[in-house]
Amino acid sequence: MDERILATRLRERLGERVFHSLRVSSTVSQFVDRPWLTLASSHLGHSRLLQARVCRFVSQSMLKARQDGSVLLIAAGSAIEPWARRAAELFGVPTITVWVNPRAGTQTTDIVIAGDRTLQRDSVIISLADRVDCPLVRAGGKIESAVLDRLRGGADTGIRVGIHDAADQKTMRSAARLMSQGALGWYISNRPERTRLSGQATIVDNDWFNTEDEWLVHCTRAPSRSIPGEREQQARDAMLLATQTAAVTPLAALRRIVRSKRLIASAVTSDRRYPVVCFSARSLASLLSERTYRPHLHRWDYEPYGVAIRKEAAIEAGLQPVIYGSPEQRGAIGVDEGYRFQALGKTYDWTSEREWRCLGDVDLTRFETGDVRLFVADPSDAISLGDHFPISVVGLSAQRH
Repeated sequence: MDERILATRLRERLGERVFHSLRVSSTVSQFVDRPWLTLASSHLGHSRLLQARVCRFVSQSMLKARQDGSVLLIAAGSAIEPWARRAAELFGVPTITVWVNPRAGTQTTDIVIAGDRTLQRDSVIISLADRVDCPLVRAGGKIESAVLDRLRGGADTGIRVGIHDAADQKTMRSAARLMSQGALGWYISNRPERTRLSGQATIVDNDWFNTEDEWLVHCTRAPSRSIPGEREQQARDAMLLATQTAAVTPLAALRRIVRSKRLIASAVTSDRRYPVVCFSARSLASLLSERTYRPHLHRWDYEPYGVAIRKEAAIEAGLQPVIYGSPEQRGAIGVDEGYRFQALGKTYDWTSEREWRCLGDVDLTRFETGDVRLFVADPSDAISLGDHFPISVVGLSAQRH
C-alpha cells in the first residue's frame, strides 16, 4: 500500500487535520489487498486469571485472522502490544506496526504518522483497521472513547467487544454501552470441562465449615504473577496457547499445594521482611457468605477452594494470631513478633478477618490426616486432588452471588 492510498484512508477516517507527515515502509505494500485487523484493549494489570481470559479472546482472534488472511495492525506502545505481537508470531499472522508521534530518534518501521499532539494512538489504530477486536474494555477509558467515536461515525459491524465476568461492573458497563452503539458482543466460555467424580477422592461431611473457632482457613487464589521459575514469555505463551483458563484458577493453585503438600509463604500481604502464610479463624461458611469482588484485582477476596487446619494442631505447629494495632504501635512489638503485626486499616477494618499467620511455609505432612481438610466448589473438582487429604464440597449455599 503506497503513501497515497494510506493517506486517503487516513483522511477519510481521521480527518484532514490529524497528521503533518506520513512514512510507509516498502514492506507494507504487500498487504494492500488484505483485511486489516487490530486488537484494542485496556491494561491487563497483574491478575493472571484476567490475563488468561483475555488471551482466550486474543487467540480466537488470531485463528480467525489466519483463516481470513488478515494482517494485524499493532500500535507501538499500546497496552496490548506485547500480547498481540507474540500471539501473531505463534499463530503465523503477519503484522504492521503503526507509530503515532514517535519520540525523536526512535527506530521505527512499517507506518509512521506524525500529527499534532492531540492525535491519539488508540484513535488512529482503531480508525485505520477494517475490523477491531476488543478483548477487554473498561468504562471511561481511552479505548472505550476511541471505539465509540468510530461507532458513532456510522453503521459498523466490524467491532467485537469481549464479555467478561458479570461481577466486573466496569467492563460490563462498557460492553453494554458499546453494544448499544452497534458493537458485537463477544463471549467465550471460561468454564472448564467437568469430569464425573470417581471413588478416588474421600469426601467428608460439611458440618465442620459451619463451626466457629475450631478450624483455621486458607483460601487459594489464582496466581497474580508468574509461578516461581517461570519466565514471563513462558507464562504468556502458556496462556495464549491454552484451550482453557484452568491453569490459573484457584483450583489449579490448590492442585499445586496438594502435589507439594506445602503452603508457600508470601510477603505480599504483610511486611515484606516476613514471608507468611495467612489463615482466618472465622468459619468458612461465614467467609464465603460475605465475600466481595475486588474490581481493581479482578478477583474475589475469598474463593471456595483451599485448605483448613484444625486450630489446636495449627497452634502446636507454631501458627499465631495477628496483632492488630495502629502504625505507632508497630514499634512496640519485638522483632521476633513483627510478622504478626497488621495495621487496623482506615477504609477497611482488618480485625474482622481474625487472621492467623505462620512465619514461613506450612508443611502439611506434619499434621495428622484428620487435622487437615481441603475444600472445593463442586464434586467434580475433587477428582483432580487425589486422596491425600479429606475433601469437602462447599456447595453454592455457602457462597454469595
